[in-house]
Amino acid sequence: MKHICFGVLLAVCAAVAAADCRPQGRTTFATGLEALARGDLSVAAARFADLVRAQPDCPEARNNLAVVEAEQGRLNEAVAELRVAMRLRPDYERARFNLQRVEALLAGQAQAAPPLARSALALSPTVTPERDVVATVTPPPPPAPATPDQAVAAGIAALEPLGATACILDPARRRVCLYNLTAQGVILCGCYWFSGSHVATWPHWLVAGDTGGRRIRLLDEDGHRRLKVVPERANVAGDVVRLRQNDFDSLSEGLRPWRTACVLADSVAELEPAMLAAVRDALQTWRSAWEQRRLEDYVVNYSQTFVPQSDPDFAHWRARKQRLFASAGSITVEIVSPSIFFTDNGATVIMLFDQRYRSDTTTRHDVKALRWQREAGAWRITAETVLRPNPPQ
Repeated sequence: MKHICFGVLLAVCAAVAAADCRPQGRTTFATGLEALARGDLSVAAARFADLVRAQPDCPEARNNLAVVEAEQGRLNEAVAELRVAMRLRPDYERARFNLQRVEALLAGQAQAAPPLARSALALSPTVTPERDVVATVTPPPPPAPATPDQAVAAGIAALEPLGATACILDPARRRVCLYNLTAQGVILCGCYWFSGSHVATWPHWLVAGDTGGRRIRLLDEDGHRRLKVVPERANVAGDVVRLRQNDFDSLSEGLRPWRTACVLADSVAELEPAMLAAVRDALQTWRSAWEQRRLEDYVVNYSQTFVPQSDPDFAHWRARKQRLFASAGSITVEIVSPSIFFTDNGATVIMLFDQRYRSDTTTRHDVKALRWQREAGAWRITAETVLRPNPPQ
């Protein structure tokens, strides 16, 4: 394939061996650059996003989309695009330069400084063939290490354990972004653009089930298969999201079966620390009442709208719990690695965790999801689902 440099990008294109920058994108690129020059960031973002969707393997398109996103204050999204650009073309010095500057801004924000107090983004577009668009910023002083609870995406309140991943599904922007918990905190690994999709209804929350082979199955909080992610040429029907093959492979490598949750972008909310503390307290209150076999204190954690997974109704569920509490003897409930997600604009919380249950008669290990909603000033469980019993260790 012959590779083309768009008008204002690098003049030397011989090094772009892995990229796919086709000449059909020249007009779109030029329109985006003109919008950026006159300060119309929404149009510039739309044009460069169009170009990335059309040519996801073109690193220059991703670099320039990142510049616009950084100017709009969407620094995490900019970092994701720049990392993909660098993966597509490791010798892309302009993208490397931009990535260093935007990561420096993010590091400055981790010190609780106002977003632009330490330095301002100053875009310097040029129309000469020797240079492409560049974000020039003065890096802030070295930051303090981030903590795991400093989630970089709205909706991801807590992510555990180390190495855990989570997704934000964004149908409006036609992409899915993957986040990972590292020793430095929650980072954005990359964003992957839909090459196509057919989804009747988007669930607000999903968890990765089987991720091997030719498809990724996503289950809803009731354990039902609700969505498939597949390579663009896969012959699959139903609710499906299609990704380019290389994007599908990258996303598949990052997902953890039965542990990676995906939250819908338009349902998330910015997190207040008090909200996370309150739902953590609610989880511990629920666990403690269960261990101490205090039936009334246990049941009060559940909403009257709660529909049990295995019992026909609330009354039958309560009666079964009463019998279990009476016959179990001692009970120990261990909640391991709870990841917490806020959806429905903050009105709903999803918790995903490993649950290890031991009594005098039974030992169980389950992957469980709890859905909590705010009722009369308290968090109540509205759904409880065993997603996978006895998961592999």
